[in-house]
Amino acid sequence: MTGKYEDPFMNMPLDLMMLVEVRCDALKKYRALSPDAKARADAACASSRGRVEKERVIDALERGEFS
Repeated sequence: MTGKYEDPFMNMPLDLMMLVEVRCDALKKYRALSPDAKARADAACASSRGRVEKERVIDALERGEFS
């Protein structure tokens, strides 16, 4: 262990993060997306630098902003 705090969500896939955080509505909307929209959401999550940015992607999914 390096002694510094490592965020367990850093490399976690978007759908797994929604399961762990019990974000059911966001996960349902994510699963209903077209493959292209899923790819955009996954790319937005992958390019996020931390948990807060990933939370914003999940919030956008919950609001229905990925379609």
